[in-house]
Amino acid sequence: MRPQRRASCSPDPFATLPRTSQTMRGSGTRIDRADVQPGDIIVINNDGNWGHVGLATGNNTMIHAPRPGKTVETTSLAGYWAKYDWDVRRVLYY
Repeated sequence: MRPQRRASCSPDPFATLPRTSQTMRGSGTRIDRADVQPGDIIVINNDGNWGHVGLATGNNTMIHAPRPGKTVETTSLAGYWAKYDWDVRRVLYY
């Protein structure tokens, strides 16, 4: 078993993630869709402005808040989400 280590959004352990989906899309390292790993940020262009964000959970799924008034859910990245452009960003460094 690997020893527990502090995860950070950059080599600086006190750095924070960007707040908006547009700035999240420019953060971290761009990852190919085929290489998505749990913890990667998925920024989706479903309304013309890269306005939706999910967090990869593995097995081609993500956790996200679908829209105001709905609860956070886990959903497949296939089907509905596959038709949109999306960028994958890796922001956690171990």
